[in-house]
Amino acid sequence: MHNISNTTQNITFEFLKIAGTNLQDNALNPTVAYGIPLLLLLHFIILPMILICWILLLRVLRKLGFITSAEETNIAKNISEIPLESLCRTKTHFSFPIERVLVDTGPAILISALTNICADAIGSFTGSPEITLLCMGSMAAITVDFIYQVTFYAAVIALLDESELKSEQLKENNRKLCLSILIGSKGICKNKTINHQKPKNKISNNLYLNLKNQLNKTTKKYVGFIMNPLISFIICLFWIIFVIFSVIGVSHFKVNLSTKKLFASDSLLLEFGFSRKRIMKMAIFNWKEIFRKGGGDELNIDHYREQQIVPFFTMATIFVNNPGNLSNPSQIQRLNKLVNEMESLPESWGSSSTNYFIRDLSDFLGEESLNDLNNGLINEFLKWPENKHWKAFVRTDGENGTLKRFFFTTAYHGESLKEWAERANLQNKWRDIIDKYSDLNATVFNDEGLFLDLINNMPTDAWQSALATLICMTTICALFMGGEWRTVILAGISIGSIILGTLGILAWMDITMDPIMMAALVISIGFSIDIPAHVSYHFYSSGFDLPKPITKNDRHLFLNQRLTTTLLAVGIPALQAAISTSFCVLALLLVPLYMAQIFVKIMFSCIILCVIHSLILIPALIVLSDGILWNLFLLCHNTESVPNSIES
Repeated sequence: MHNISNTTQNITFEFLKIAGTNLQDNALNPTVAYGIPLLLLLHFIILPMILICWILLLRVLRKLGFITSAEETNIAKNISEIPLESLCRTKTHFSFPIERVLVDTGPAILISALTNICADAIGSFTGSPEITLLCMGSMAAITVDFIYQVTFYAAVIALLDESELKSEQLKENNRKLCLSILIGSKGICKNKTINHQKPKNKISNNLYLNLKNQLNKTTKKYVGFIMNPLISFIICLFWIIFVIFSVIGVSHFKVNLSTKKLFASDSLLLEFGFSRKRIMKMAIFNWKEIFRKGGGDELNIDHYREQQIVPFFTMATIFVNNPGNLSNPSQIQRLNKLVNEMESLPESWGSSSTNYFIRDLSDFLGEESLNDLNNGLINEFLKWPENKHWKAFVRTDGENGTLKRFFFTTAYHGESLKEWAERANLQNKWRDIIDKYSDLNATVFNDEGLFLDLINNMPTDAWQSALATLICMTTICALFMGGEWRTVILAGISIGSIILGTLGILAWMDITMDPIMMAALVISIGFSIDIPAHVSYHFYSSGFDLPKPITKNDRHLFLNQRLTTTLLAVGIPALQAAISTSFCVLALLLVPLYMAQIFVKIMFSCIILCVIHSLILIPALIVLSDGILWNLFLLCHNTESVPNSIES
C-alpha cells in the first residue's frame, strides 16, 4: 500500500503523456477518450475504496492482536509518505493524532512537493518536446498526490481514528476504575485488573520498545561521534575532494547518442549475422545452416554505421523552396554560389558528390540557351531518358513547367564525424551558409538532425535546469525557514552537491549525455531534494521545543539535542525511503534496454548521495559552522553568553 500514491502518479503521468501527444497531433485517440474517465474513476472512487479497505484491515488486525497501535499508525503513515518522526515524539494516547501529524510533517511535505514541482516546471522549459512532456506529466502527478495526502487521506484517517480514540479512552477509564476498586476493596476486581493491564500482544510490544530503545541509543552515539569537530572536519575534507573529482568529471562529460541506446540489447535491429557462440551451436546441431546462411563474427549495425559509413559519407540535403526565375542569369549565379559554398567546407567531398540538376541542365542546353531559359526547356530536359532521374529532384507547375522548388545533395567525410558533437558542429556550418540565402527560402535536412539539435541543447539545458532548481529550492526553504539562514544555505549546498555529484559519477562511469539520460536526470534532480529538505526543516523546527542556550556548555548540549531529535525523526524514514525506492528501481534491470539501465544507475547514484549528504554531511556542516560562528562571536565580543544569531 505504500506504493498506492506512486502508482497513482505513474498512471496519471501516462495518461497525461498520451493526452499531450494527442493534443500536439491535433487528434483525440480513443485511448484518451476512454482513459480520462477511467482515470477520474480511479482517483475519486477506486483509490479511496482501496485506501479505506486497507485502513479497516489494519483495525481488524489490531483487534486480533497481530499488530499494536503504534505499528498500525506507522503503517498508515507510510501509505501517504508521512514520515514516522511524529510517532517518536507523541504518546500512545492523545486527543487529535492527525492534527499532530500534520503539524509535525505538513511543512516538510509541502517543501518537498513545492521543490519537486518547481524542478519539473523548470525542466518543462527545455528544448526537447519529449522532456517537456515528461516534466509536465510528473508535475501534474505530484500535485495530485500532494492534494490526496493533505485532504482525502487526512480526512479518512481522522474519521476512522475517532472510534479508535473512544475505544482506548474507554479501556483507560475501566482500568482506572478497577485500580480504584482494587485499592479500596483489597483485591476485589484483582483478576479483572490484571486482565486489563495485560497487553494483548506482549511480544510485539516488547520488540517494538526494544527496537525503539536501541535506535535511540545508536542515534545518540552517532550524534556524539559526529559532534567531534575533528570527525566533522574529516567528513567535510572528504566532501571537498569528492566535489573536486565531480567537477573534473563533469568538465569531461561527452555528448553522444547511438541507435543501440534506443532498442533492447537483443533486438534484431542492432545485429545481424551470427556470433561465434551461435556458430559453434549450429556446427554441432545443424552444420549445414552455416554454409547455407554464412557465418562470421557478430556484426553490429550501429558499430558499422558509426565506424564505416558516417566518417566517409555523411549526406546533406538542401531544399530550395523559392528558386526564383531561372531566366535571370543573376538568379542562377546565386544558386550556384550556394552550392559552391556548401562544397567549399573542409569536410566536403567536393562537386563529385553533389547532385545538382542545373549543372546537367547547363550541359544539355549550353551556356547561351541557359541564359534564355524558358519554362518549356525544363520539361524538354526532363523528358530525355538520361535526365529522367532529375524528376525526383524538382517540382514544376504542371504543363507550364515553371520550376517551383528543387533540392540538391552533397556529401562530407572526416574521422572526427564519428563523434556526435562534431556532426552537430558540421550541421551548424550548413545552417550558417543557408542563412545567408534567406531569399531562396532554403533549408537543410539530415537524418540525424533531430538528435543533433538535442545534443546541442543538452549541456545548456542540464546546467540551467540544475541552477534554476537550486535557486528555487533555496528560495522555498528561505520562505519556510527564514529565521535560520544557516540551515537554508546548508540545504542549498547539499542539494547542489548531490546534483553535481550525480553528474560527476555518471561522467566517471563513461556514460555519455543524451536525451534519455537527460530525462532520467530531470527526475533525479527532483528526487535529490526530498531527504535534504526534510532533514533541514526538522533541524530548524527542533529548536522550538528546546530551552535556549545561555552559556558555551549549554550551546553544545543544545546542538546535540537538536541533531538527535532531527535524526530520530528523519533518519529511519529516510533509510526506508531509500531502500524501498532502490528495490523498486531494481526491477528495471530485468529489461535489457539502455534507458532502463541508465535510469537505475542515475537513481542509485542519487539515492546514495541523498542519504550520505542528509545524514552525514549536513550534520557535519552544522557542527563546523556552529563552531566557526561561535569563535567569530568570541573574537568580536568578550562574553560567554550565546547570541541570538548563534542560537539558530
